Amino acid sequence: MYFTCWLQKHSKLLLKLLLYMFCRSTRVLACTSVEFSRQVEGYIQHVDGHFLSHPQLVASGHEYNIDKLLNELNSSVETFNARGCGFSLDGITSFTVVVTKYRPLAGFTAQCINKKKEVINVKNRDNHWFEWSILSCLCPLKDHPCEVYNYRKYQNTLNFDNITFPIQVRYFKV
Repeated sequence: MYFTCWLQKHSKLLLKLLLYMFCRSTRVLACTSVEFSRQVEGYIQHVDGHFLSHPQLVASGHEYNIDKLLNELNSSVETFNARGCGFSLDGITSFTVVVTKYRPLAGFTAQCINKKKEVINVKNRDNHWFEWSILSCLCPLKDHPCEVYNYRKYQNTLNFDNITFPIQVRYFKV
């Protein structure tokens, strides 16, 4: 419909570009700017429109769905015109494809976190893990920060009355 001719003309180039870039999982979305016009009381009024597609996840098992993009962009133009403004699409002024790496299950390993020295896991054999973690933040130590005996001297500095240990994760509000 609106974007059909333009995408048919450029789809081979777009697909080649996307296939070239897909070594790993990626997230792809399209940003487009268009020019609309309408006649109002003998004058031609021009308005720019900007549309953004929903991201598509593309990997070796999932190809980019250009028909989905086409339907989504055409639907955006129809929604724009559904307000009764009577604009017609004159042309596409820009079409940008944004490709980003997508690694949803990638995370840090314990070794990676330890190397950064940003998280202290206080080794303890009691149920006061929450108390030790708070104390390790409030009382930073240079020597043996993972050892619980270093924090025992600070144990009564905070008021943990009315808190039953072990604290259950479900009590934390996110």
